[in-house]
Formats: sequence, structure tokens, C-alpha cells
Amino acid sequence: VCLGLALVSSCLGLFLLLRFNPRLGRHGNLGAAVLAVLVTAENIYRMYLVDFMVIHSIPMLIVMAGASYAFRSQLGMTLYLVSSSIGLTVAILLTEKPEISPYIYVPTVWVLSILTFIVFGSRVQDHNQAVAQGRILNGIFEGSYGGLILVEDNRIVMSNDRASDILGNSDPARMMHRLSSTLSDFQRLDESGSCKSDFEHDIYRNEITFMLNKRQMWIDVFVRRVDVSGGDMLLISLYDVTDRRQALSDLEQSEQMLIEARDTAEEALEVRGTFLANMSHEIRTTMNGVIGMTILLLRADLSAAQ
Repeated sequence: VCLGLALVSSCLGLFLLLRFNPRLGRHGNLGAAVLAVLVTAENIYRMYLVDFMVIHSIPMLIVMAGASYAFRSQLGMTLYLVSSSIGLTVAILLTEKPEISPYIYVPTVWVLSILTFIVFGSRVQDHNQAVAQGRILNGIFEGSYGGLILVEDNRIVMSNDRASDILGNSDPARMMHRLSSTLSDFQRLDESGSCKSDFEHDIYRNEITFMLNKRQMWIDVFVRRVDVSGGDMLLISLYDVTDRRQALSDLEQSEQMLIEARDTAEEALEVRGTFLANMSHEIRTTMNGVIGMTILLLRADLSAAQ
């Protein structure tokens, strides 16, 4: 009784640990496999002590089938089912007067093991593939240069840290609020089918701006409809182009300043040219009169007094 209570308590503790700390998945699966073996061994020993009574034998088969799912590999499940079946076979053969006939129970055990492997083995394989795909997806999300957000039914399913940094908030509701206008435009264009020119390779691009820490932020947003695990979702890519926009703004300001300086220089040159032209005309006209009169006086026959 004490051993049974200890095993049950261990199972509950392991379940709660995995429930509130999913990162311990690999160690948790190993612990679940060890507990499955211990529970099976304890049940086989108990059945041996009670001469394989029907009331204990049938639940034992259910326990063995259920515990096999604790093994997250087909090899581990195979070893568990084979060892458990061998243990039950040896235990019932060593029992002097079993309540159940060995000729009925032993084939039942082996048939159940085979059926359990067929049913749960494929599920374990599918689970492992799903876990591997999830790890690849997590690696892609976390290794992306830009922000990535996966949206389903206006709800964020998955996002990376870069997306939270770009949008300036890690709260899903506030992140969706930042993207609300872009998603509304995307859905409107996607449903109408009349604005395909706004899509390039099925990707909708938009630019959003907002204030973050008293700084104007510019974000390029790319939206694309994707099929993830048979579900229709939206993959949103975010790229912070604030520095680029600021550099372009500075370049435009510098270009405007150069244009203004050029216009000022051209205006000064024009004023200088006009001034010189006017002064040259005024000086030349006066000097021509003075020089002409002087020449006439020099050629005239004048007296010394004149």
C-alpha cells in the first residue's frame, strides 16, 4: 500500500511539474518512463501475490497500455511492452494456481502489447515529428533578424523577442493594437480581390509609425497568409527602418540646405553682375564726356589766359 501511494504521489508530482514548467520536457519524459516501469513492476508483483485474480489482472492490462504512452520513442515503447509481457508471462507461469488460465492470459497480453504498439506507436511518432517541427519553428523565429508574429483569428499564437523589441511592448493585446490598421487593410484587400497590385508574391507591405520613448518609430510590416499545421494563419514580419528613415530625412535636409546655399550664391552673383554692369555704364558715360571735352580743348587754338 505504501509503495502504491508513493508511486501515485510521484506520478501526480511529475504531472504538476511538467504542467507548470514545460521546459523540463525531456527530463519529465524520462521520469515518466521510470515511473511507468516501477508501476508495472509493482503491479506484476502484486498480481503474483494474489494468484492473478481477475479483479487485478484486467486493470493491469489497462495500466500497461496506458503507461506505454510515457515512452516518447518507438524503441523505448517496444522494450517496455516486451519486458512487461515477458514479466507477466513469467509471473503467471510461476504462480501455482492462477485464477486466470495462462493459455488465455498470456496470448491476451501479447496481443494487447502488439495492438498498443500499433495504436500508440504512430501517435508517438507524430508527437515527435510535431515536437521537432516546433523546435525548428522556434529556432527560425528566435534566429530571425526581424520581428516575426504568427496570428490566428486576430490572436497572437507565437512571436519572437525581436517583435516585442520593435513594437516596444510584449503584451499581445498592445502588439495587436499596433498592427490593427495594417491587418484591417490586408483583410480588406485580400477579401475584395480587387487590389492585387498592392500584393507582391502574395505579400502585403505597409509602413506604420508611432511614438516610442519620445522618438518617432518607422516600421516596415510584411503580411502573408500561411498554412501552419493545417490552419490558416497570418505571418507578420517586422523590420525597424527608423534609422534608415532618419538617415534619409537627414540627407533630404542636407540636400535642401545645399539647394538653398546654391540659390543664395547664384542670387549674389546676379546682384554683383548687375551692380558692375550699372557702375560700368555710369562711369564709362561720364569719362567719355570728360575725355572728349579734354581732347577738343587740347586741339583748340586758345590763348594762355584761356
